Parts: sequence; structure tokens; C-alpha cells
Amino acid sequence: MIDSLIARLPQPIIVATDTVFGVAAPATKEGISFLYNIKHRPSTQPLPIMVSSFEEAESLVRIPQAVKPFLQQVWPGPFTFVAESLSKELSDIMSTPTLGVRVPGHPELKKLLATYQNPLAVTSANISGQLTVSHEDHLSESIKASALYIQKQSCTYGIESTVALWSNNAWEVLRLGALSLQTLLAHAPTHYQPPAPKGWCEVEPFNNQSFYVSFGDSLSPWNLSPTSSMAEACQNLYPILHALSKEKAQYISVGPLPDHPLRSSVYDALLRAVAPRDGLEPPTK
Repeated sequence: MIDSLIARLPQPIIVATDTVFGVAAPATKEGISFLYNIKHRPSTQPLPIMVSSFEEAESLVRIPQAVKPFLQQVWPGPFTFVAESLSKELSDIMSTPTLGVRVPGHPELKKLLATYQNPLAVTSANISGQLTVSHEDHLSESIKASALYIQKQSCTYGIESTVALWSNNAWEVLRLGALSLQTLLAHAPTHYQPPAPKGWCEVEPFNNQSFYVSFGDSLSPWNLSPTSSMAEACQNLYPILHALSKEKAQYISVGPLPDHPLRSSVYDALLRAVAPRDGLEPPTK
């Protein structure tokens, strides 16, 4: 299977990652151009780069000594580190002085990167502005027609990676995801205000203008986790949002989530996913 995927390159390929499904291509001008075109992604938004090891990441971006032990602890894993680019080629291609790099934890993707022995540009396998895909059933026909997919696999976490840069001896969180805020705080302070678990995110379940997404013991058909597991809630989040999208849901009410390291990550993902551009608007209250 790995050989088949590598043979396809530099054409794009669809891969299961440890976070969500991604579409990948070589980190070259040709490969990156393919990805921008497939996703209809604005060229002003740089693509993240995935590599097989810390050492390979270190060859692409400037990693301060203060964060090296942390990165070696969380990689492979769901954390994208943004830093000054050491690759003039990639900076020129994407017109950016910085790069986001990650060493993924998915076993097949790790094997692919190690075998290919070159960085891959990997971005979520959805059209720009549409819902993230964490289950292969939700891959769009447009994406499948443009990229090879031969893996029958699943993603580990079900939500995106956490993205952060190091600034003034603290983490500046650009996106909170599968690596929890607490994990970052255990290393250093963060410039991040978690989304407040109130308002449209936590309202009465019987609001007739909304679809109620519950957690735990509930009769709602849209239950993030009947077993009250936050890991399961992350895995079920995007499948439920895809299902609600088919229902033409205009408003989504989400029940309270427990005090857990991943609670802020789930709320953060919800606030991104239910943005007005996706056609799902939170009630104004």
C-alpha cells in the first residue's frame, strides 16, 4: 500500500492521520499547487508540512532551545509548531517567513513519510470553508476525484491538531485541537482565552429552533458520547456535524461538557465548524 501511494506522488493522495483525514502532496511547488487547487484554498493561507522526525523538522524551521524538550515529548502527535522557516524554497512557494511543521502519530502515515524520505504538505481533506472530515464516509466526491485514496483506515483523535508558535517565552495558540491546553500550560504560559462554555454552546435541549447535541446519558439522537468519554466525543464531533448538515440544521445547541482537558478543544472546534460561512449560524442572544 505504501509503495502504491508513493508511486502516485507528486499527484495528491488522501491519507488518514492521527487527527483528521488529510490530502497530501510533496512539499514542492508542483505538489503544493495541486493542493491549493483541489481545496480551492486561498494562496494566502500557508499549508502545514509533515515530516518523519524531530530532526527533519529541525532542518525546516528554527526551533528554540526552550521548546526542544517539549516537541520531543509530544511528537509524534497532534501538535503543529509554527516557527521561522529555514527553507527558502518553501517560504518562496507559500510567500511566508514561517512554516507550520508536525511529526504525525498515525502508524501508516509515519511509515509513508519514513519510506518517502521527503516532507509532505498535508492539509485537511475538505474543500476550504467546508466541514473537516474525520471519517472516510464524509470525503467529498470532489476530493476523491482529485486525489488517490486506497487506505481503509480511521483517524485516531477525530479533531484537528493544536497549532501554536513560541513567542516571548510563552505559547501563542493559533488553534486548539487534540493536544490539550493543559499540556501546553504544563510546559509554559499560553496566550489563549478558551471559548466560554455558555451561550449557544450550552442551551436548553428543547429549543425548537435548534438541533440538540448531547453528551452522556441522554435520549438525543445526536450524542457526542453515550459513555461520557471525551475521547469518544472528539471522534464523534465531525460525523455528527456532517449528519446535521444533511438535516439542513440552522442552529445547533450543545449540552454541557464535563471539566476535562479536552473540553476547550471540543468547544474550539465547534466554534470553528459552526461558523456562518458553513451555513450553520449560532443563535444571537
